[in-house]
Amino acid sequence: MSVSELTRTAMILFITLSCSISAIPQEEESSSAEKTVLDSLQALGLNASKVSATPISGVYEVETNDGNFFYSSEDGKYVLVGELHRIEGTSTTNLTEISRGAMRKELLQDVPLDESLNFAPKEDVEHVVYVFTDVDCGYCRLLHENIEGYKARGIEIRYLAYPRAGKNSKTYNKMVSAWCADDPNVAIAALKRGETIQNKSCDNPIDEQFELGSKMNISGTPALILESGAVIPGYVTPERLERELSLQPSS
Repeated sequence: MSVSELTRTAMILFITLSCSISAIPQEEESSSAEKTVLDSLQALGLNASKVSATPISGVYEVETNDGNFFYSSEDGKYVLVGELHRIEGTSTTNLTEISRGAMRKELLQDVPLDESLNFAPKEDVEHVVYVFTDVDCGYCRLLHENIEGYKARGIEIRYLAYPRAGKNSKTYNKMVSAWCADDPNVAIAALKRGETIQNKSCDNPIDEQFELGSKMNISGTPALILESGAVIPGYVTPERLERELSLQPSS
């Protein structure tokens, strides 16, 4: 564990020791505390989309509307920005990242299937992986060069647009043209080979997908979102991706 992680863990442990030791609150008490936290945050002008109890008595996890997480005392008077880790023998589990994964899974469920560009195996699909991609990104192009390798392992790749240069950049306009093409899969494959395609415009989901990636704290491409909601940043070989997927907890 890094020094920063140890520091965050120590801060969480300090809060744990500071809280009075009590039984796990009943559901009614928990709901009351969650409302208290929400009211306190709203009074500050902060918009929280979700408040949940943590394994620490008296400490609540807060998920904001923009996809960030922090922690609050049950009276809403104290907040802690950082990640919550559970110590298990000689290892730790990042509980904040688990919550982020659940958020990503929920957000992806709302993405219409026809708005992603999907490369599926001919036979049975064993896994679905969403990939935030940029057509001018070298490692994104390398990933697509190996698309048949993923498909051969039963992995369906679903591309979501994340033009790193931002809206109205050259890359952004290329990706609009790909999504608006008569055959978007052929068009994006051509762009990833460095070829030119016909400029087109239409109603498209590029802006929404870019904002979705930002909410998921995507900062680079490719970014692979596994079925568990975990993120693998950067290029991974078909063999490694298959191995990583086999290690993911079942839904």
